[in-house]
Amino acid sequence: MLLVRKARAMPGPTTTNESRNALEETVPAEGPAAASRVANNPLEPLSRGATVGRYTVLERIGAGGMGVVYAAFDPELDRRVALKVLHGGNADGMSSSGGRSRLLREAQAMAKLHHPNVITVHDVGTFGDRVFVAMEFVDGTTLREWVTQGVHDWAEIVEVFVKAGRGLAAAHAIGLVHRDFKPDNVLVGHDGRVLVMDFGLARQAGASVPVADLAVPPRTGATPVDLSLTRTGALLGTPAYMAPEQHTGGVIGPAVDQFGYCVALYEALWGSRPFVGNSVASLALAVLEGKPTPPPRDSDVPGWLFGVIAHGLAVEPSDRHPSMDALLAELQRDPPRSHRPWLAAVVAIAVAMGIVGTYLATRPDPAELCASELAALPALIEPDTEARIVAQFEASGREHASTTWASARARVDAWDERWRGSWAAACVAERGPPLEREHAAGPSTRCLDTQRELATRLLAQLEAADGGMVDASLTATLALDDPRECAGPYELRSTAVERARTDQRAAAVETRVLTMLQRWSEAAARIGGFANAPGSFDDRAIEAELFRLAGVTDLHEGRTSLGRARLRRAVVAAASAKHGRLELQAWVDLLESLPDTITSSDEAFSTIAAAESAILAVGDDADMRRRWWTAQGHLELALGRPREAMDRYDHAIIVSGAEPLYAARLQQHRCAALVALELPSDGYDACNEAQRELATLLGDTHPWVGLALTDLAAAQMALEQHGPAVASLLRAIDVFDPAGLARARTIVADGTAPQWRGELPPHPEPLARALNRVGVSERAQRRFAAAASAHATAAALLSTVHPSGSRALGYPLLNLGITLLDLRRPQHALPHLRRALSLWEDTLADDHPDLALAHLALANALGEVGEWSQAGEHYQIALQAWEGQLSPDHPLLAYALTGLAHARIELDDASAAIDPLERALELRRHEREDAMNVAETSWWLARALFVSGADESRALELAGAALFAAGVEGNVDPLELRRWLAGGETPGITDRFVPAALGVIDRAQLR
Repeated sequence: MLLVRKARAMPGPTTTNESRNALEETVPAEGPAAASRVANNPLEPLSRGATVGRYTVLERIGAGGMGVVYAAFDPELDRRVALKVLHGGNADGMSSSGGRSRLLREAQAMAKLHHPNVITVHDVGTFGDRVFVAMEFVDGTTLREWVTQGVHDWAEIVEVFVKAGRGLAAAHAIGLVHRDFKPDNVLVGHDGRVLVMDFGLARQAGASVPVADLAVPPRTGATPVDLSLTRTGALLGTPAYMAPEQHTGGVIGPAVDQFGYCVALYEALWGSRPFVGNSVASLALAVLEGKPTPPPRDSDVPGWLFGVIAHGLAVEPSDRHPSMDALLAELQRDPPRSHRPWLAAVVAIAVAMGIVGTYLATRPDPAELCASELAALPALIEPDTEARIVAQFEASGREHASTTWASARARVDAWDERWRGSWAAACVAERGPPLEREHAAGPSTRCLDTQRELATRLLAQLEAADGGMVDASLTATLALDDPRECAGPYELRSTAVERARTDQRAAAVETRVLTMLQRWSEAAARIGGFANAPGSFDDRAIEAELFRLAGVTDLHEGRTSLGRARLRRAVVAAASAKHGRLELQAWVDLLESLPDTITSSDEAFSTIAAAESAILAVGDDADMRRRWWTAQGHLELALGRPREAMDRYDHAIIVSGAEPLYAARLQQHRCAALVALELPSDGYDACNEAQRELATLLGDTHPWVGLALTDLAAAQMALEQHGPAVASLLRAIDVFDPAGLARARTIVADGTAPQWRGELPPHPEPLARALNRVGVSERAQRRFAAAASAHATAAALLSTVHPSGSRALGYPLLNLGITLLDLRRPQHALPHLRRALSLWEDTLADDHPDLALAHLALANALGEVGEWSQAGEHYQIALQAWEGQLSPDHPLLAYALTGLAHARIELDDASAAIDPLERALELRRHEREDAMNVAETSWWLARALFVSGADESRALELAGAALFAAGVEGNVDPLELRRWLAGGETPGITDRFVPAALGVIDRAQLR
């Protein structure tokens, strides 16, 4: 509930106040004892300024049995929200798990709905032992309060209820039933909006509640019902508005909402409810009797409205209106008034019979005509078409061709079935009687014909498919336009389809097919003349589509600035054409382009907000919302914030629907975030699941399977399972480089930029990522030469693909430099480390954790060549970065502390080295720390203590322990040890304390 003021009670039937309140409250799902706990243990309200997640509480604006609602401020998106916080502990009126489940179910149900008459859910999360939902803040009152305020005639009341009914109809359209519709769950905004809310009892249509768990047993024969109240906790709903099947445990469907809606409308029109009862039991008896109380004789409300409402109050769901849409249609008719009702009726009937008789006698049945035309329409995939596609797929050389085509074919068939249903309905509506055509709100056949043209062109391209088109075929079929997009104010290419086919429109259609199949160079060539010409366009919607396609193509071809500029032009053109869906697509395309170059969350804020605004304007678009959340996850991962990335990916999963390909890809993205969160076991499970599902859908050799294997290897490496990790990576490399081009080349691992000469493999960027991870794993096993070769090959590939450099190139360059340090070649390492740091300073956020690793590695190399002053500066930068990001006891800090202290010792400032070394040693003294790391810190602390004269005895003790850990055999002469500690030559000793460097992998998401 999202209230600014507390609602007053709407008049109800003649009952005691106590019984009426009981009938008007939502019954909890956990029993009367729980309800008692709510009454006896009211929740202390949160004070102004309290923090819930990222939200700041402003004031308490409402409360109910499930929780408390606050006005709050969202600093991230700079907006006011309504925050619903579920009661926690014993104050919630229900079990903790039950309460969480209900509120999460509410958020998930409402997140699927994006409709002008349904409240918008922004976020869901946890607060201590409670769950919260952040929702759109709307200044208004409940429908119950609105009815009691001022004077409203019956037409105004019906108009408001019709708007609420559209929200329910939208829920039913995606398979959800509210189950608790009542005036308190509808918000009437001061801006005139009417919004259905509190979907906490929403569930999929067709579900039923076991009769054994219900307060009211099923009715059998004519025997009176024993409506015991001993188990009211099992009821789900508000008794005063519950349908008969809710009382008896029948199947729950959309007709439940219709019943509650009609009770509420009756109540608003006539001031009382249609069924009277002083208890749940007596009310249930009246409802099951099925005889609503007739309205007062002196009412100004037209009598025909009672007939419409009574129809919706039928005992059997099948006897009610066929749907909410049908009920709303009935409510919106207004029969003409007459001082002689009987005469008006006779005249109307006679005229109508004459018109209908003439019309029916002279025209063919629209349904028969449309069915005949649809039957004559060729199948989208005829046998000859499929034979050509299958032959071409097999000739592509892709081992996964048959599996991928089977998945793509299933998606095309499902789309064609939806399309035919939409076309048949549109055809009948367009050829029906004039009045029906005037009020038809469904899709247009012209728009649907355009969609089929696109699908036909896509299949024609697949008849000439090469390997790349095979790889892209499944996602291309999933990108076919939803037939529902042809309905309403955002009809796909609405004005464009009214025009004759022009060169511009033909270019848009053909280019769109090419982009769906990832034929970027061909798409650029096809659209280049239009996108580069300054001339005017026949239609602003066509202009928007052309520039959107040109922008997406530029981005994939590496022309980032140009691509974004064209997408922004597409946004302006779409807004000018009032084409909300095209504007939304352009905003989401822009958002998806940001992770490649993002350096600050502020940079993305305006694009995220604009895309969300476009989503809300268009209405329910689950696919766009999935892309919106996923792009935000990629942004957070690119910014080095895996926890926030996990949150965004989980939101994407909630709205993604049932398509298994999307679910598998999102699991893969979660895997990368989990590994970055140092939860490798969970990451392993997520990537294993993703890899298996992708292989089932696409075949073992599809590139996306290779990407999942690459991320799976990262989880295995984090678990120190290097053998299995290398095995996974080699499988991925075979996918990305089936001809073995990388294995056939020897890349020189020295201080020069690695070069790739000759033919590139088909998937160079994911291949480079896999090779880089092979190098990290090989280095962990101390196979330094093999590691250097893998890193150099990865760097050579990326240098060829991105000659001017990229953030991705920084990873193999950094790791190559580190491995050359392991091979005691610091002069060769320095150019690679400097280049990696330079690339990342341009492309990573200042607080990105990988940037600190680059400073650490460069500092190590500078120390190796005696540049201690510069080394100390880079150690200091790494330390400051980590102190601002990590907990005070994080082990990473010890690397920078030890290096910084070492530099100070070398610069004759041993006293200043003692404190950082003491802190580093404390951080490294735990059972999981590498013994050589402890030995390194111990040795330099011993030197600092000895040289400064602070504690010679402890210095000798620490030095002895360090030498023992380093494997120095035999007793060391005390005089010799003192000489070493004083800074004398230590051949073969201190080289064992070379500072450790940390390899790093790229967790940003490839397209």
